[in-house]
Amino acid sequence: MTRRRRIWCELLPAEELASPATVALLERFQLEPILAFPPERDDGPYLQALGTLARAGRPFGVWPLLADHHGYWPSVENVAAFQERVQVVLQQLERVGARPRTVAFDLEPPLQRMKPLMHGGVSAARTLWAEGRRALTAPQKLRQAEAGRALHGIARSIEAQGIETLAAVLPPVVLDLAGKGSTLQALFGTPVFHPEFQVVSPMMYTTLISALIPFGHPERARGLLYEGGKILAQRLGPGRASLSLGLVSPGKLQDEPAYADPSELAKDVAAARATGIDDLALYALEGVLARGDPEVWLTAFTEVDAAAPAVGAYGHTLRTLAKGLTLARRRR
Repeated sequence: MTRRRRIWCELLPAEELASPATVALLERFQLEPILAFPPERDDGPYLQALGTLARAGRPFGVWPLLADHHGYWPSVENVAAFQERVQVVLQQLERVGARPRTVAFDLEPPLQRMKPLMHGGVSAARTLWAEGRRALTAPQKLRQAEAGRALHGIARSIEAQGIETLAAVLPPVVLDLAGKGSTLQALFGTPVFHPEFQVVSPMMYTTLISALIPFGHPERARGLLYEGGKILAQRLGPGRASLSLGLVSPGKLQDEPAYADPSELAKDVAAARATGIDDLALYALEGVLARGDPEVWLTAFTEVDAAAPAVGAYGHTLRTLAKGLTLARRRR
């Protein structure tokens, strides 16, 4: 089993990332930051901060992102633009002598579609219904296949350079893995399992999951984290399976719920490790630094033993849905 501790970093200013205190924390807790790189960070202080990390000998990943009006995250809608973006990012890093260990593909629907989905309720249901109908049309199926092949080419090109590829994915997509299908990947426009990325890290953010599921509670969300992690580990093996945990602080949408305290993170880490997965990523470094006592947060992330949660009804529901997808696929 491979032990890795990664930490997503999306909104941290360049000067704080490159500060001796931040670099010392990363070293002390043996963390690999995965650093967001949208176009506004090109040729600026952030690029120099990555060079500082590289010179300090701290392994890091880079997280190429698009401009907001192009969707921000890569998906079926913008895969060509994302391919160009990856090339630009890697060229810039080479120029400052900062070679990443990992390139992250954060596969999510475009920003404009994610906002209503994250707000839940009737608006989200309508959006999902409309997207589901569109995903089943012949032109969209063709587009999905073409996007999958393009992502496959991007991933293989990166791996040929000796750089690891990691796909961050929405939690429901794990059910496609259980059912050996592609329904949910098509629904969200995020081909994940074809291509085969070297590492797959579902964003099992219990703070978000508990806010979105009916009668949500952190323990129920933790049960889903645990069951989803077991599916991932069984299907991909512990060498390719990772879990992203959070949230310590809000992300791109700015209103995502965060952990109340480090004890909630510690419970998630225990549940994640109980699945057999020990490659974990935390969102986000800027939250750890901003909320005070970063050592307490990072101890909760790195020094907690495995402990399976009480799964309850939501865990059983997840297993039932996974079995249902498997049966549906066999009947087609």
